[in-house]
Amino acid sequence: MVAGAMMKETHKGWLEHVDNLFAALEVYREAENQALNKIKELLTEKGIELSEEEIRTSDFDSIRERLMQTREARLHEEQLQRGQEERKREEERSCRR
Repeated sequence: MVAGAMMKETHKGWLEHVDNLFAALEVYREAENQALNKIKELLTEKGIELSEEEIRTSDFDSIRERLMQTREARLHEEQLQRGQEERKREEERSCRR
């Protein structure tokens, strides 16, 4: 009789442990989904379109590299635009003289 009670208690503890792990996994998955949504939103704002599945399955280093390339391209584009604006202002100044 004591052995049966001990087995029930051990079984109950094991089930509670598994249930706690399932609860932790559920919380983790929700946090992961929220992080994926936020990453996707931030990337979209910067003109980088990646699906949640791509973000979930891609190597993070390759995504980081892609972000750096996009940033460098934008900086280059901004420099070109500033140069064009500066040349235009110079032309306007020389025409006024």
